[in-house]
Amino acid sequence: MRRCKVDNCDRKHKANGFCGMHYMLDKRNGKPIRKRLYNNGRTKLPEYRIWFKIKERCYNKNCKSYKDYGGKGIIVCNRWLNNFDEFYKDMGKRPSSKHQIDRKESNGNYEPNNCRWVLQLVNLRNKNTTLTEIQIKQIRFHFAMNLMNIEISRMMSIDASIISNIKHGRSYKNYGLL
Repeated sequence: MRRCKVDNCDRKHKANGFCGMHYMLDKRNGKPIRKRLYNNGRTKLPEYRIWFKIKERCYNKNCKSYKDYGGKGIIVCNRWLNNFDEFYKDMGKRPSSKHQIDRKESNGNYEPNNCRWVLQLVNLRNKNTTLTEIQIKQIRFHFAMNLMNIEISRMMSIDASIISNIKHGRSYKNYGLL
């Protein structure tokens, strides 16, 4: 007895290699559903979500961070653009859930020679964020108003760890800021 060709579906094959339910989904939705059904669970991988977000930052003008990526001309190399498997082959499994993707050259593109897995602290140091004296005074003013770090972070679009360092008198120059 042949089984449905969708992974983890143990129903009997009816037509075109699909069980009744998947056949109807395929018939109704066509090729897009086939692409989703055949991904062997890749979309659940954290690396897949990272790859998807990279493309979104570079190409979706409605994405919040597009201005810092695609808006600055940063692109995803052709090898990775429409092929998660190539991205995964080049980057490998993320070492831990605390690792993020980082571009060695922050103005460079997402490509094998320019990307690596790093911890968040390393990624923060590479940010092109520059705080002015006025911003620092505003942050200190918000502290005086007893606002929480996370509130200030959201209001000013500055990472909460940088806010914390300013609050505790630590140097924020360690994060590549002026």
